[in-house]
Parts: sequence; C-alpha cells; structure tokens
Amino acid sequence: MRTTAEPGPSRWRRQAGPRYRIIKAALAVAVGLLLTAGFTMAPAQAAVTSTAKTSPIGTAQPDTLKTCNTGANNSYEYHGWCDGTGPTSYRVIAYCANEDAVYGVERWDGDTRESYASCEIDDLNSTLNADWGYLLCSNNDGNGTYQGYINKHGDISWMLLNWGNGNIMTGGATLCDYDTSAEAPFDPFVAP
Repeated sequence: MRTTAEPGPSRWRRQAGPRYRIIKAALAVAVGLLLTAGFTMAPAQAAVTSTAKTSPIGTAQPDTLKTCNTGANNSYEYHGWCDGTGPTSYRVIAYCANEDAVYGVERWDGDTRESYASCEIDDLNSTLNADWGYLLCSNNDGNGTYQGYINKHGDISWMLLNWGNGNIMTGGATLCDYDTSAEAPFDPFVAP
C-alpha cells in the first residue's frame, strides 16, 4: 500500500520519460558515430605503396614489450634507440627512395648512442622513402634471434618477409645476425 504522499506508477513514468528518451537518443547518436568511424577507418598499416611490400595475413609479428623511442628523421636519415638492458638489442631499418634499404649498427637495449640508417651512406645519395622502424633482436653478437619489429613510419615487415623468403621470423633473424657492427645499405627485395 502507498501513502498519499508517494507517487503512483504513472507519475514515475512521467518523470523518468523525458530523461530516458534523452539518454536513449544520446546513446543512439554515440553508437551511430562510433559505427560510422569504425566503418570509415582503414585497418592499421593497410596502405601499401608497392605489391612487393604486401605480406600475407598472419605473418606480421606483434610488437614486443620493450620501449623504443619515436626516433628522429630528416629527409635522408632515421635514427633512434630503445630502453632496457642488454643483451637484448635493436637496430633501425629504413627504406630509401632509390629502392635500396639501410640498416643501422645493432645496439644493446639502453645504449643511447642510437642506431642510424642513412640513405646517403656509401654514395647512395638518396632520401628516405615511406618505411622505417626498429628490428628487435635477442642480442647483438651476431648470434641473435629475431624478437619482433616496431614500425615508426610505414611498415618494415615486407623487408623482413623478403629476406626470409616469405617468412618474417627467418628474415628478421637474418637481419639480426647480419653485419651487426656496421651501418650499411642492403637490397630489401632479395635475401643475401
């Protein structure tokens, strides 16, 4: 039983009705905007500038948990470094406009001397193209294993895929062990 001071069910509906409709309308608008944004956004790293850069679904490796800084670039060079402590290591890789690529010296994690990849090394006289980032390795002594990659601009996975003859992990391992103490150009389309 209700007392005369308590509102009846019809009065509750009248009071809650406008608020309910406003909340319902706001939710409908928010969901609509999220769905619209979701349908119009391209998947991450979906842009491909060359068919040679395409990698099959399932071959890309997730970024590891190490923290690598954004790094810096100008028109011809990219450089950066990763936090942590050795023996895990990193090296930068950059794709150049002349269709060569460059890898930097492989450094142990926490080495702030940075790894540099310059498209002007060895008289390449080129500029950066669209793809550069970090290759992550278990160590920098020439016997490391591939630990992953981190894209900082574009997508470097296609180079790893090419160097592994269709297998990113194999290509990454090859680049982890290849000439670890030098910065040098390499052919990103053909394994050594």
